[in-house]
Amino acid sequence: MVNVKFFFLLFVGFISAYFLLPYPKYVMWLGFGFAAYSAIANDSIQTIGTFIASNKDKPWWLCWLFIGSIFVITMTYSWLMYGGPVSIELSNIKDINGKLHNGPVIIQIQLKDKKTKQQLEENNRQIELNCDNGNLVDFESLGINIKNNLYVSNITIYSPADSFEFGKLKSIKVIDSEHTAIIKSQNEDILGTIRINLNIGGDVSHQRLGAKGYDTAPNEFTYLQICAPLFLLILTRLRMPVSTTFLLLSCFATTGSGITSVITKSLSGYLIAFFSAIILWSLLGYIIKNRFKEKPHPIWRVFQWASGGALWSFWLMQDAANIAVFLPRSLNFMEFLIFTSTILLGLGILFKMGGEKIQKVVEEKSDVSDIRAATTINFIYAAILYIFKIQSKVPMSTTWVFIGLLAGREIAMAITAAKNSGKNFDSAFKLMRKDLIAVIIGFIISLILASFANPIIRNNLF
Repeated sequence: MVNVKFFFLLFVGFISAYFLLPYPKYVMWLGFGFAAYSAIANDSIQTIGTFIASNKDKPWWLCWLFIGSIFVITMTYSWLMYGGPVSIELSNIKDINGKLHNGPVIIQIQLKDKKTKQQLEENNRQIELNCDNGNLVDFESLGINIKNNLYVSNITIYSPADSFEFGKLKSIKVIDSEHTAIIKSQNEDILGTIRINLNIGGDVSHQRLGAKGYDTAPNEFTYLQICAPLFLLILTRLRMPVSTTFLLLSCFATTGSGITSVITKSLSGYLIAFFSAIILWSLLGYIIKNRFKEKPHPIWRVFQWASGGALWSFWLMQDAANIAVFLPRSLNFMEFLIFTSTILLGLGILFKMGGEKIQKVVEEKSDVSDIRAATTINFIYAAILYIFKIQSKVPMSTTWVFIGLLAGREIAMAITAAKNSGKNFDSAFKLMRKDLIAVIIGFIISLILASFANPIIRNNLF
C-alpha cells in the first residue's frame, strides 16, 4: 500500500531544499533536520532496534525519555569538552600579484603541550575558508579536547592553489584564557586577528568532525547534499540498512584520503565484528540456548536497559557526526539547543511508531525479542564501538559493524544447531547474504550520490 502522506512529505522536502538552496544559513538547518530523522531512523536497527523489539510491553514515552536523556547527556559532554572554537577576523589579504584575494585560503594552526612543549602532529589543525575581496570573517572549531593543556605555537595563512604565504603569526597574548594571535603579512602589514578559546568547546561530534577531510564546515551547499538524507529515508522505507556515514558524510569530504580512511576503518569493523560474534556465540551459544528457556528474571530488564543505554551513547559518539556535518563545527548555546531539541523530537516520533520499516531487519533475526539475547548483542556491539572510538578519531560506518555482528551471530547459532540436530545452516547464510548485499548496494548508491554531490569524491572515483 502506497503511503501518500510519506511521499507528500518527501515532495515538500525536495521543493523546500530547492528554494532555500541560495541561503546557506537557512538551508543548512533544513539539511540537518532531514538528517536528524533519517540517520537515526535507518541506524535505529543497530542501537535502539533491539531495545524497541524487546520493550514492546512498555509505554513508548517511557522508553523515549530514557533514550532521550542519554542522548542529551552524551551530546552535552561532547559540546562542553571538545572544540576549542576559533574566531577569525582577517582583511586586506593580497595574493602574489598584490591584488585583494578572492577564493579559498588555508589557515594552519599548530598547538603545543604546555607541560612537555612538544609539537605533536595530532595537535595540528588545518581549516580551509573562503576569502571575499581580501576579507574573511568566520567561526570554526579545532575539534580538540580542550582539557589537554594546549597552547598556540604557530599560525600560517597561505593559498592552496600556489602555496603562496599570505601571513603568519607575529605575536600572541592570552587574555582570560583566550589566545589572541596578531597575523602579519610578509611586509609587516597587519592582516587581522585569530582568537582561539581553549576553555569553550562547541563540538557535538566527539571529535569525528575534527578528522582530516571533515574539519571545515561548508559555507555553501549543493542540492544533492541537502537532499541526501531524503534519499536515505527512501532506502530506509525499503528496509535497506544503508551506511549513513557513506551516504551523508561522504558528500562533505574535502579530501580523497578522508573517504578512503573511513572505508578502511569500516571494513575492518565489519570483519572484527563478524569473527568476534562467531567466536563468542560458539562459546556461549549452547549455554544461552539452554538457559534462556524460562521466563527472564526481572534483573535482566535492568541489564538490558543499561546495555541499550551504553550502546546508544557509544553509537552517538561515532555517528552524531553524520547529522552535525551540515552545521558549524562549533555550536553556540542556541544552536546546541536547536540541535538537541530537533533530534529529541525525531526520537519521539520513532518510538511512537514502534521503529521505522527497517525494524524488520532486526526482528527477523533469531531470538532478538528475548531480552537476554538483546542484552548480549548490545554489550558486545557497545564494546566494539568503544574500542573503535578510542582507537582513532576517523569516522566509520557503524552499520557495517552491526551487520557483521548479526551475521556472525546467526552463523554461530546455526552451526550449534546443526551439531545438535543434524540440520544445515542454509537459512543463516541466506540472511547473512541478504544483509550483506543490501549493505553493498547501499554503499554503491551512497558513493554515486556522493560523487554527484561532491566533486572531490567524483574526481577521486573517476
